[in-house]
Amino acid sequence: MSMYNFQHSAPEFMNEGRVSDKSYVHSFGAVLVELVCGKTPRDDAVNFIANIATQFLWFRTICLNDRTIGSISVCSYAGGDKCRGKSGEIGYVLGSKYWGKGIATKAVKESVGVVFDEMRELERVEALVDVENVGSQRVLQKCGFVREGVLRKYLYIKGKSRDMVMFSVLSTDPRT
Repeated sequence: MSMYNFQHSAPEFMNEGRVSDKSYVHSFGAVLVELVCGKTPRDDAVNFIANIATQFLWFRTICLNDRTIGSISVCSYAGGDKCRGKSGEIGYVLGSKYWGKGIATKAVKESVGVVFDEMRELERVEALVDVENVGSQRVLQKCGFVREGVLRKYLYIKGKSRDMVMFSVLSTDPRT
């Protein structure tokens, strides 16, 4: 299996949609937590690959010591809207015990470079972050994303309307 390697003992990216005997591909949110904790069967992980991960423009798992600890992806909400066809939205999740160790920052930096190299048609990668998720906002800023503004009551999550912060990086921006 080919991988994208970080220096030292940082995470590696496995190719999208392929599962070895040592790894599972994780979905976002609760499924990620279940997989990291070993509560989700391998069949569920394979189903995720076949039915969900393949819907992303770009999807990778974040691995440390041959164990999946998170995922990162780029999707498009353009559909048939040609006006949004040159943009993608990056999303990432990481098991909480790996927060604050620089792993998400390294994963996002590496991913943005790879995404712009592999998908030359993309001009913009954006990210939406809950206003209370200061850690994720800091990750994006360290990776060269520009904070564009707050989208008030943009998403409805867990029974509550949430403000989201919009960040973006352009293919023409200097890479950090």
